[in-house]
Amino acid sequence: MTGMAGMDCCKKAAQAESLAPEVSTARLCCALNCSQSGTTGSTESPLPRPSTSQAIAIHLSSVQPLVGTLHLSIRSGWSHSPPPYSNPAYIRHLFSFLALLFVAACGSKTSSVDTGKIIKSAPVGNLTVTLSSPSGQIKHGANEFFITFKDSSGKPVDVGAAALTFHMPQMASMAPMNDPATLTTTDTPGVYRAKANIEVAGEWQTQVSYEGPAGKGQTSFSLTAQ
Repeated sequence: MTGMAGMDCCKKAAQAESLAPEVSTARLCCALNCSQSGTTGSTESPLPRPSTSQAIAIHLSSVQPLVGTLHLSIRSGWSHSPPPYSNPAYIRHLFSFLALLFVAACGSKTSSVDTGKIIKSAPVGNLTVTLSSPSGQIKHGANEFFITFKDSSGKPVDVGAAALTFHMPQMASMAPMNDPATLTTTDTPGVYRAKANIEVAGEWQTQVSYEGPAGKGQTSFSLTAQ
């Protein structure tokens, strides 16, 4: 069967004079299958057999125009109907969506904390410290409130390490009392959440201090626990 196939392609290659792809393929087949020039294992008259290098060169030369045509067709198709993701409007909408996500993410981190009603404010260093709570009062017993440090424009300022202690001096036979508050940071720099247990109702000295990026400062002011 191999001999017959070789004979057929050699005949086709010898009889055709065009450079069509099928003729080039026949010549390449003849060059690879025939053992001698024009010999296919048959007793028929020898046919001229192209050399392997000639057959390959002819075959490639006939294929190149087809490849070029295919490449041109692809580029032409893209030029008439570009991918949807290359559309300028699509790109603008995508960037707008990403910008909104970025703003929303940043806003959630920097949103102000609702500190409630002001209990009392006082200057400390070059800042103002404010105590506040939902009720606007400090009562004896467990308390949860906020302490905020602000600059002259009213913007919260990160002061780093802060401390607050409620102090009641000695009175008659009663020993002095010191009730420290536990402070934790919030999502807003300069605003701290505080917890303290006030032992008795009455007037207390609120001692506040800080040290950090805004320098350091301390103050004391009176506050009445209900």
